[in-house]
Amino acid sequence: MQSQRFYGIANYGAAALFQAPTAPSGTTVTVASGAGGANQRLFQSASEPLRGNVMLYPANIYAYYVGLGASGGPSLFRASYSGNTWTSEEIVEGVEMLQLSYGRDTLTTNLPDGSVDAYVTADTLVAGLATEAERAARWRSVGAVRVGMLVRSPERAGTPNRNEAAADVGNLQIGRSIIDLPEGDAILRRPYESTVALRNRLYGN
Repeated sequence: MQSQRFYGIANYGAAALFQAPTAPSGTTVTVASGAGGANQRLFQSASEPLRGNVMLYPANIYAYYVGLGASGGPSLFRASYSGNTWTSEEIVEGVEMLQLSYGRDTLTTNLPDGSVDAYVTADTLVAGLATEAERAARWRSVGAVRVGMLVRSPERAGTPNRNEAAADVGNLQIGRSIIDLPEGDAILRRPYESTVALRNRLYGN
């Protein structure tokens, strides 16, 4: 086990993440918890008790964002967290916008039925919730993620109907956002959307 990096222990019903201690030794690893740091929510705080055939896995933490790439245009980046530092890499050139919305089961009067009723942004999902336990429970109601991207050509288009004289005016829609296209920039843009189901959260699982 490498020090400082993140791991998960899991059985077929639940999982818990923790950060390895600074200097693990031997076959026994003691994980401390406290008011701050990565283990502040306690090692045992899975959604249910971890019993039976429990396995240990390395946990990889990534953040995706849009920034300026090496060419000077927009690109999709991925940042990985090693336990104490973030390392970024450019992975897809031409990605101008990235949107995520989360489909959740909003049924609260009875037991959740495991189906997606509404897609919301991350801040809307947890709005008004005061405690970490409330926010964690709300995230467990998410059963699908909708990914939207706006991708552009790296250079100006050379076709006759895509130049400064053409009326390149209009809009594109990604999710609930309307993007106004700038007039006359001769950049080709295409929106893409895909919905990914979180199978362990759907249909009452």
